[in-house]
Amino acid sequence: MDTVRDVGPMPDSYAECMAAGIRAAEEGKRSPARRLFHRAAELAPEEKDAWLWLAGLARDPRESIRYLQKVLAIDPEDGAALECMEWARTRLTQATASAPEIRPFRREVRPAAEPTRTIRAAVRPWVWWLVVAAAVLLVAGILLGPAAYEWAVAAGRPTATPTITNVERIDQWRGSLEEAWQQGQWTAAITILERIRELEPGYGGVNEWLTAAYTNYGRSLVSLRRWDQARDAIEKALEMQPAFQPARDQAEALSQYLVGLERYNAGDWQGARQALQVVYGIDSAYPDVQSLLYDACLRHGAQLQDFGDLLGAKEAFEAALIAIPGGQEALSRLAAVNYLLTPPTPTPTPVPPKKIVIDISEQRMYVYQGEVLIWRWLCSTGLPGRDTRTGTFAVQSKIAEAYASLWRLRMPYWLGIYWAGASENGIHALPINSDGTVLWSGLLGQKASFGCVILDTPNAKMLYDWAEIGTPVIIQP
Repeated sequence: MDTVRDVGPMPDSYAECMAAGIRAAEEGKRSPARRLFHRAAELAPEEKDAWLWLAGLARDPRESIRYLQKVLAIDPEDGAALECMEWARTRLTQATASAPEIRPFRREVRPAAEPTRTIRAAVRPWVWWLVVAAAVLLVAGILLGPAAYEWAVAAGRPTATPTITNVERIDQWRGSLEEAWQQGQWTAAITILERIRELEPGYGGVNEWLTAAYTNYGRSLVSLRRWDQARDAIEKALEMQPAFQPARDQAEALSQYLVGLERYNAGDWQGARQALQVVYGIDSAYPDVQSLLYDACLRHGAQLQDFGDLLGAKEAFEAALIAIPGGQEALSRLAAVNYLLTPPTPTPTPVPPKKIVIDISEQRMYVYQGEVLIWRWLCSTGLPGRDTRTGTFAVQSKIAEAYASLWRLRMPYWLGIYWAGASENGIHALPINSDGTVLWSGLLGQKASFGCVILDTPNAKMLYDWAEIGTPVIIQP
């Protein structure tokens, strides 16, 4: 019989609880598995995987229905949950309709030499075993899909039947892993990858994929403003691969963001501005970073203007316009400062030249306005054999959404930079497949493309709006 002692110390993270719960379920330890999935649901109630597992491990259809209602509250269109709900309600109706009438009875006392022969004893044990195994397989297959079905099969498989190998088991999970990755379901991806690593630690670069999954999970938690959990996920990625640059960038961005928030709330506009500019340079899509940086620059500029530092105020208002181009208050304040700084005989002020620099070895893009670095972004260049060409080029075309007929991909915010045979290579946002799937979102910071330079979509839009035909593009090895 499974007991609470089978669980051991309760894990602190959702992913670890899910992995331990699945492991307990596969070993037939239903009560510890339920406790682990309950803990996972407490840690991340908005994630539906834990509720689905609890529905599959429920003791009766009513309990399954309660858990499935949790899933449908999160995702009313979840097909598996809808199908399982219909099944559970049908079973509940059948069970109610067929419930026998309860009548009082008296237990017959028999001599010890003549043991009571019950119906179960009259039926051969192997018949009961087949009935129980079939019921478990049916519930697991319908409620939870391949993972629970596999566990149920393993639990009911006779010892004489050979088990599948670890590699065969992992191959069965590949489709679920790819689907979770494409849909950004990082907890599900982490659960599968942790299980793969446990079975085969050296399988197919699993450590690299798991590191990237924890990094992406941390970034998704940042979007939900769950700072402590985001930090834990990113630290987990760095524990596995301390030199993984995307995780290092996210750790730096989170640290500086929290510093920036603290200084902003304390009215330290210069300190807030410095910290938030670091975050903006790493990840301009961070929650509220554009508006916070814009406001901090405005307030710092007004402060400097009050102190008589007009040049400092001018620089602060210009920095605000980098965060939010076209910000009306920043434009108004900048115009006022420029008027105060204008000499009696106005002379035209040259517009600082623009320049885009792409470093293939670093997988980074650096964007300059004059000598000032205004953006630093992760990018992805061409895979080996389809390498992005090095050299000095210029933006030669701008298309709001280009289309690659060879690969049937939509490429938003296209900036063409050079011709490669009959095709033009350029800079664009994450490509979109014909079925609407966004590709390569987890691969920024490493080579992934067919020769183009790929940016995160918000960054690509900013660059598209900023760049002009003729803007220099320098691609260095």
